[in-house]
Amino acid sequence: GPVWNAAGMKLVTQNAGEGGGCGDDYRNQAYCIAQNVSPNVDIAHYTWTYFEEGDRVEKYKIRESLVRWTQRMERQPPVHVLNVLWAPTGNDLRVEQELADHYAKYGYNAFYMRTGHTLGGYDYEADKK
Repeated sequence: GPVWNAAGMKLVTQNAGEGGGCGDDYRNQAYCIAQNVSPNVDIAHYTWTYFEEGDRVEKYKIRESLVRWTQRMERQPPVHVLNVLWAPTGNDLRVEQELADHYAKYGYNAFYMRTGHTLGGYDYEADKK
């Protein structure tokens, strides 16, 4: 678009999602990141979260593996988790925070769309006080 062109950049998106129809799912796609995206990728968005529902342990291990595999790529793109569910609570919140704290230096970030939308986003006015 014109904004990117004005900055001398080009925006390219690539969807490496498989949809699960071939038998693949979030449990094994993390290991194929280098084969599924361009070596020039700037940010790896992980959006398999709707398949993770009910998986209390494995999903965090898979996300950690994805971060580690992206760090093996030449450009080491950060992983951004775009989660369609509610922000975790209890032990899930603790595990998510540990993962984010540990891998933040590599750009790991998790965004919970349903929670953000329901709560109206970040309260910038309260932050000013």
